[in-house]
Amino acid sequence: MSVEHFTALVCAWLATYLIHSTLMLGGVWVVTRRLASRFDEIAELAWRTALVLPILTSLSQQPFSSSFAVGSSSVGAIEYTPPALATGRISTVVWIGVVTIWVLGAALGLVRLYWCHRTLRRQVGHKTPLPSENLELLAGVEGLNRARISLVSDLAIPFALSRDVCLPLWVIDRLTTAELRAVVAHELAHVRRRDAFRRSADSAVVRTFFFQPLNWLAVSRLRELSECICDDEALGATKSPIPLAAALEAVAEQIHWRRAPLSLAPAMGAPISLTLRRVERILSRPYAARNRSNLGRVPLAGAAVVAAVLAILLAPRVTLPNIAFMRYTINAVDPAGPFTVTLDKGRIVGATMGGRQLDRRELRQSGSNLELVERESVLSLSMTREGGIKWTARKRIGPRQ
Repeated sequence: MSVEHFTALVCAWLATYLIHSTLMLGGVWVVTRRLASRFDEIAELAWRTALVLPILTSLSQQPFSSSFAVGSSSVGAIEYTPPALATGRISTVVWIGVVTIWVLGAALGLVRLYWCHRTLRRQVGHKTPLPSENLELLAGVEGLNRARISLVSDLAIPFALSRDVCLPLWVIDRLTTAELRAVVAHELAHVRRRDAFRRSADSAVVRTFFFQPLNWLAVSRLRELSECICDDEALGATKSPIPLAAALEAVAEQIHWRRAPLSLAPAMGAPISLTLRRVERILSRPYAARNRSNLGRVPLAGAAVVAAVLAILLAPRVTLPNIAFMRYTINAVDPAGPFTVTLDKGRIVGATMGGRQLDRRELRQSGSNLELVERESVLSLSMTREGGIKWTARKRIGPRQ
């Protein structure tokens, strides 16, 4: 397989991914836009499935073996295969250029993601354990034994890592005991849900497939749902909406503009508009944790599997024919005698009639229409979508009188 052919197949896969992701993310947006807040966990699963599933379904539908040919399909997906001639006429620079832009863009995004992780780790590198007298105030908060509670001197807002809850020093001085318990309960919910890992994975997907704008919408919605679900769990721990709402207000006052590294961690801070919506939601639903949908995880996982199967079987895909990137010769015979046609990437480059090699002046091509000119006779042919040829048979040439 040539570099040109390989990059063209990668372009076809990226186009298939763009189609799948647009259909799935657009569908989830339509379905969940007016979904009640008690179904937040269902909405979250739907968004995360739509974010990740198109990668798998597009890979399952796009074979990268050199033996791939038009019409060979192991799935029942709706397939779009451009004509071999149209595909072959696309410059090599286009295929290689598109793949190069994608690789460089994805690499740049992933490097920036790594840099944000390093910056975040350095920022919390000098954390100290929460004093025992403050830790005693948190007794009874669910999940307290699953994570380390630490203080960070130069931190502005609370956030959670995989097994750490990091608190800024000001929360000890400014928050009441109830508010401190609400903050810690919220962040422990992030730890239990492994939101730090999920957020990093979501960021990696968005940066790898940066050309899909709906991915950014999905990540934004996932972060909002994550905060709301953890608010519900914090309400279950505090039994009152007031401490959590007051803590959110105090955190909002500390938010500053330079928060890029913290965007990777589930931080309690959020844009003011989202904070206001969360406070309104908390005060209007004081026992939200008790009212969440009781739909089990097994049915939700089953629904995700069904969605994956349907996407593999029914979602459209883009394929490219091998012959659009090959040089090949077609041997044919009609009543007037044998002839051959040699094609290179959908363009005629040679032909013979009756065993005689035709020169370039005797070869004519206009789009998919070909003409072989020999003396005063003309053989007209046309290329098929698959790269073959069809023609009107010539009359048999009899012996001269």
